[in-house]
Amino acid sequence: MIALARRAMTLVEVLAATVLLAVVAAVAAGFLGDATRRPVDHDPEATLTALAAVADAALRDPALPSWLPAPSADALLARTLPDGSPVVATLIADPADDHGWLVLRARGVAVSRWLPLDRPRGRRP
Repeated sequence: MIALARRAMTLVEVLAATVLLAVVAAVAAGFLGDATRRPVDHDPEATLTALAAVADAALRDPALPSWLPAPSADALLARTLPDGSPVVATLIADPADDHGWLVLRARGVAVSRWLPLDRPRGRRP
């Protein structure tokens, strides 16, 4: 019969256990720090102001007709908000009208601008 004798831990085992415990503690502290940090909230008022400036600049762009999306289709603008957030443009227009609405959206905020279209006004039924 083999007798199992209790033996003390060697210095190498103690160091290995200490390093392992330190790594686990560092990872756990990182997870806890991320979990308790508040997410960055975007100010809707600042987003609205920035989006309105992008919309006004887009309407002054001489190349506006070339990048307009098809009616009721979304298009990602080459322009972004100052913080780099993407801007999505949608043209809302009835084929019988000589105008439409350009709607720009970013971060849950939308801005619309009246836009004259280069086509004759049609008759509605």
